[in-house]
Formats: sequence, structure tokens, C-alpha cells
Amino acid sequence: MARKADETRLTEVQQLIVKNKGEKASYYAKTLRIHRYDFNTLLAMLNDRGFFLSEDENDRLWPFDPHQD
Repeated sequence: MARKADETRLTEVQQLIVKNKGEKASYYAKTLRIHRYDFNTLLAMLNDRGFFLSEDENDRLWPFDPHQD
């Protein structure tokens, strides 16, 4: 059974990523004071809701719009 997401937490993660683009997952997890595994779980939940990220060669995360050319 899939975990039910706390919508407030998901919104917090999404806003943090948009505000601080180009950071590593460990930065975001530390900022939120959660384990990296839990942060990655939240990323998967956001992805399921249509918030996509791209990761560069230095493992930094960037918001991704699949509809943008």
C-alpha cells in the first residue's frame, strides 16, 4: 500500500526546490531536517503529481517543464 502524502509537506518541498534551484538532494533534506530517503520518497510523490525535476551531471536538481521547448 502506498504511503499517503502530507500535502503540506509536499507543498513545502516543492516551494523549497523552486526557491533554491540547482541544489543537491542532501541540501534539501538537511534544510527540511528529514532523512534523504524520506526526501526522495517525497520527490517520487511530487513526480506522480506532475512536478518534474531534472538532475544535472553534478547531481543538482532543477524544476523541469516537459511542455517547454
